[in-house]
Amino acid sequence: MDHVEFSANLKRQLEIKTEALKVTPMMKGKRLTDKGVRFPGFRQRVLDYQKGQQLEKGALPLPIDIVMHESVPMVLPDGIKLYSDIYLPGRFQDLSSEPAKSVPALVAWSPYGKQKGTTLLDDFPMRAGVPKNWLSSLEKWEGPDPAFWCSNEYAVVNVDTRGAFTSEGDCYMFGHQEAEDGANFITWLSEQPWCNGRVALTGNSWLAMTQWKIGSLRPKGLAAIAPWEGGIDPIGAGNFNGGIPFHGFHKDVTNQFVTQGAIEDMVAYLHQNQVRDVYWEDKRAHPEWINVPTYVVASWTNAVHTPGTFKGFSLLHPTVPKWLRVHNKMEWPDYYDDNSQRDLKRFFDYYLHGVENGWTSTPTVRLSVLHMGLKDRVDTINRPESEFPLERTKYTKYFLHTDKTLSMDPYTAGEVSYNAVSGEKCIFTMQMPSSCETTGYFMAHLVMSSATNHHELDVFVQVENLNSKKRRQGTMCLNPQGVVPKTVLKLVHDWQIGLGTVGMAFHWGPDGQLRASHALGREENSRPAEPEYMLKEKKPLTKGEVQALDIPMRPYGMFWEVSFTKHLLLH
Repeated sequence: MDHVEFSANLKRQLEIKTEALKVTPMMKGKRLTDKGVRFPGFRQRVLDYQKGQQLEKGALPLPIDIVMHESVPMVLPDGIKLYSDIYLPGRFQDLSSEPAKSVPALVAWSPYGKQKGTTLLDDFPMRAGVPKNWLSSLEKWEGPDPAFWCSNEYAVVNVDTRGAFTSEGDCYMFGHQEAEDGANFITWLSEQPWCNGRVALTGNSWLAMTQWKIGSLRPKGLAAIAPWEGGIDPIGAGNFNGGIPFHGFHKDVTNQFVTQGAIEDMVAYLHQNQVRDVYWEDKRAHPEWINVPTYVVASWTNAVHTPGTFKGFSLLHPTVPKWLRVHNKMEWPDYYDDNSQRDLKRFFDYYLHGVENGWTSTPTVRLSVLHMGLKDRVDTINRPESEFPLERTKYTKYFLHTDKTLSMDPYTAGEVSYNAVSGEKCIFTMQMPSSCETTGYFMAHLVMSSATNHHELDVFVQVENLNSKKRRQGTMCLNPQGVVPKTVLKLVHDWQIGLGTVGMAFHWGPDGQLRASHALGREENSRPAEPEYMLKEKKPLTKGEVQALDIPMRPYGMFWEVSFTKHLLLH
């Protein structure tokens, strides 16, 4: 994309932002003084941490002396002031003077709080699989640990974004306003005396989603991005998948936000506007505009992040140096795992420090496939590939039959009915013919109608495994330390209780959903195995109206054992 085309796209994005802000609802958030808010108080100071210091019981002792410059102000072009905590190796006592050796900066961009803040790993059972001694406790939520990065000659910058905690203004989510703020902040940071002029974005979830948006603005000083499990479009990130509104996840997240201003009420807008319009268009990232090296990390199991992460990677321009690593764990243990941090360090060392370490010979794609019924398969962990989806993919059609079986035999005329209103499900079952791997996209083509006068038809599809006892068999996403936690996880899996019913600890197979009234018009980048609907209009159904639906399912990499039965579940 040349400069003229990029400028035209940017101009259009600014127009979309202006229109979107006119219809953006706002709400009151938590205040700094509210009960339960983890706010250490507003302090502007220089704080020294000593090598070997342990900030919390059981935490990782600091490997070097680290200095924190707390609540450093930065003024945005519209006068709004942001505050950030800047962690550096101990020799950086004065930010205003140029040191003998400058360092690159890693930015953790989110409204979660630059210290402690809205969520901690300690809030989750078994710390969601992240041992206490892996981290120093200096990290912000889902951001990099200064203990590791400062000891490797990086600065870590934890930002309170616009409207978060003590930063001024109102808090906006995922749109062009947040991307502009991030771009301006990166440029300012790259010009600081202690910085070598190279800045990168890193972090998980929200900290990843904003990277796609900020990176598409091509700010001066941005040298690389590393979005770790975060999609490119909030519509597909747990809000409006397949045209079916779901507000629970983002409502829970935003209800924890702390501000002195107001917070964007994305849930309220979703209630009133269930089509893609200018508001949602403002939040869609454009990976095809990104022009810096990009290291993308994905998993198969995250309902919020998985589809958008793979889509973001596929939309990056062919000339952009890019890498995709897909793990078979849960996102937080993977982000903080020592091997993961060192792998990311090689990427950043090459592009931010200029170290000739052979990074560019790293395979473009590395896949770790899930194992159904097997504890370990070395050949499916970090397997090198040259692309995704895999060119050698062989798409296979399985047909639904009236006896509720699945097979490769073409279907015969007939119909199957079930009462979705009462919670009934329709299950089609087949015996696996052989052990095999399915890595890529699943899609369900269903011809359906409603026997009632309901104007909507919401279809949920799940592919699962049944073991020899006819119980569904999941794959474990967490690997906690100790015999007792592992035993507990096995019990909740086998009895399908507690954590056994959600995707954080276990996963059951690829799934997808679609509201029939929204199955109109495909996106330009939609592919046969990856149907993607525009969601810009909807057509209510009539009683008995027959409609052919292509239901997209998340990409999935799984090795299936022949001893299991695979079934397709509709509800």
